[in-house]
Amino acid sequence: MENRFYPLPQLDLERLARDLEGQFSHQGYQVQHFGTREQVAVQIRKGGEIEGLVGLQAALTVSLQRVQGGVTASIGSINGLIRPRSAR
Repeated sequence: MENRFYPLPQLDLERLARDLEGQFSHQGYQVQHFGTREQVAVQIRKGGEIEGLVGLQAALTVSLQRVQGGVTASIGSINGLIRPRSAR
């Protein structure tokens, strides 16, 4: 994963995660977000159970973390969706 730094120390990570979730949900993706005010992850997936069974399903994960002077963002992909610890 490549990390990028954005000099936006006042950025509301929770609101950004909700906005991303709403935007992708509106387009038919399955989306979830979890984290804290200091670090949040948004997972985005398209495809149903059949795609998952044959290995054609992947999820994109956007991770945002507050650091001194701004926010770092990283994007990566994984197979399937990770369930947050609180849902296990």
